[in-house]
Amino acid sequence: MEGRRDNDLFHAANALINARTPIEEVEQYLEILAENSNPPFPLSEISEKIKSALKRVERRERNIAQEVREWVEATRGHFEATQSHRELHLATRLEMRAVNVALCRLVEEGILERYGDKRGVYRRVDKDYEVIDFVNASDEIFPIKWPFNIERYVEICPGNPIIIAGEKDAGKTAFLLNCVQMNMNAHRIFYFSSEMGDREIKKRLLKFGISLKQWKFTVIERASNFSDVIQPDDINVIDFLEVYQDFYKIGLYIREICDKLNKGIAIIALQKNPGVDWGLGGMRSMEKARLYLSIEKGRIKIVSGKNWASETNPVGLQLDFKLVQGCKFIVQRDWYKG
Repeated sequence: MEGRRDNDLFHAANALINARTPIEEVEQYLEILAENSNPPFPLSEISEKIKSALKRVERRERNIAQEVREWVEATRGHFEATQSHRELHLATRLEMRAVNVALCRLVEEGILERYGDKRGVYRRVDKDYEVIDFVNASDEIFPIKWPFNIERYVEICPGNPIIIAGEKDAGKTAFLLNCVQMNMNAHRIFYFSSEMGDREIKKRLLKFGISLKQWKFTVIERASNFSDVIQPDDINVIDFLEVYQDFYKIGLYIREICDKLNKGIAIIALQKNPGVDWGLGGMRSMEKARLYLSIEKGRIKIVSGKNWASETNPVGLQLDFKLVQGCKFIVQRDWYKG
């Protein structure tokens, strides 16, 4: 059939070009197929099939090149090309080859440079810098109170992001709402909720035993692009930063949020898998965090605390708790080194 004949010739051209077959040979193969079609396919139209196949390959490679560029922008340190293949979920040799070509072009543009002696290892060239005026630096500490008296171990400065990585149903939201209650009379607080609607929020707040009118914070429904709505001089609570693919971008999202802060802070909740300290996104979720907490059922751990509040190194401290009525934390064992 004529319609089937057109499709078959296009797919043949596409497969040959994907295999990097020389154009002269592609023409020869298509001429043979055209002559043996029923009815024969016009030889004068073969060049159009080849042009269409070439445009399709070019379009696909251009899309992959853009994905690679975005992936590289979210990357820190050195990486192997195979890492980009995995995180971009590439399956075919053609796609992987397109990535390798894109990486080479980024090297030519000066965005990447080859790293070490191993083939296929790169690092992003970072030419941006900001002079630090340490002489006139502020000694200001952001006066925030935490559940479990975490402020005794880690200080928070204006502009700091804090990460709360927790297992499902381990108490992330309870921790965040306790933090709101402890600070709402001293600060303006904006709570960005990606999961809870008005009824669920109302039900949770009523468990705290105070009237709804006593809660002094603003709840906003939001599931993405948090950096666009960050309040730079206030407390921003993000419950939670939802990412279901391209987890390598979590570090980028956190950095974008951090860049919008001035005198305020951002408390960002992430989901985490059981048995690990890090939230989704792994070490990339830690890069900007000045305080990084990990919550599993019955236990909270200080994974990272950059600014010590005393001579005690807070990293590795953990506390066992019991969560009652979904809102009240009861300490079972106070802070100890695990």
